[in-house]
Amino acid sequence: MIRETAACLLVAVICSSTAAQPLAPSEEQTAPESKPSPLEARASDVRALFCKEPGGYDKLFDPAFLALVSEARLTAKFSDYFARAGRCTGVKLMQTQGPNSGQFEFGFQNGATVAASLTIKGDGPHLIAGLFLGPLTPASTSPSEVR
Repeated sequence: MIRETAACLLVAVICSSTAAQPLAPSEEQTAPESKPSPLEARASDVRALFCKEPGGYDKLFDPAFLALVSEARLTAKFSDYFARAGRCTGVKLMQTQGPNSGQFEFGFQNGATVAASLTIKGDGPHLIAGLFLGPLTPASTSPSEVR
């Protein structure tokens, strides 16, 4: 009986002292930070354009795209979303359509979101060859708005 009690206490002490000590992560436990793909990096660049005075389009967009969509039109769209929804707080890749195209969701300060399609050139600086921004979808604030 004394041996059983001592054995139980020993097990309890071992378990409690092991649980109290933080475990150092091993190399297998820690995942290395992955570098964003060129597509994800360009989506992050688009996220930064949602501001009061966006610009620098020639560094992000393919000249063929800018020949079809004027800088004035891009500025109007990005600054309008910023005025209505606030700062763009994040971008999430929803679905890829190959390494150079995907569906994204941009999230804003007021909880609104914008669905977007983004296509980049496969070579070089991976300039944006296509961008479609959906309508600003406000965040629902009550159960009746979810319907």
